Amino acid sequence: MGTSISGEPAAPHHVGIAIRAVGFSALLGGAAGTLLLWGVRTLQGLEPVAPGPSTPLPVLSLLVGALLGAPGLASLATWILTRPLHSPWRRGGFAAVAGGAGLLIILAAAVADNLGGRMGLLLYAGACALVCLLLSRRVAAGFRST
Repeated sequence: MGTSISGEPAAPHHVGIAIRAVGFSALLGGAAGTLLLWGVRTLQGLEPVAPGPSTPLPVLSLLVGALLGAPGLASLATWILTRPLHSPWRRGGFAAVAGGAGLLIILAAAVADNLGGRMGLLLYAGACALVCLLLSRRVAAGFRST
């Protein structure tokens, strides 16, 4: 068996593990972030309980959670799923890519919001979760094989 550029043993099956982990994790983070955005839109539509200026803190908290927490979830999931890779640099790089892809999936939820409002966000989150669920068997099979 040869070695890679970093001096580690070359393992071609690690490529498949990394690609599946990044795709799965990005969709997982995207689905979670889209559900948080649905919560933001729901809170924005509620009438204030008392007259006067309403506190935007719950809306802001959910929005920050969607834009920071969901990519963090995608990164953490990728870090865990790429455990068969021995290099922490590679695992960290794949985790960063998954976090960025998760953020792009969340930003694309704006289209779903424009087209369908809150129901469009739920359908988009459901589609992300469904694809994530379909990928989960492949991810689990690759994770067990190593």
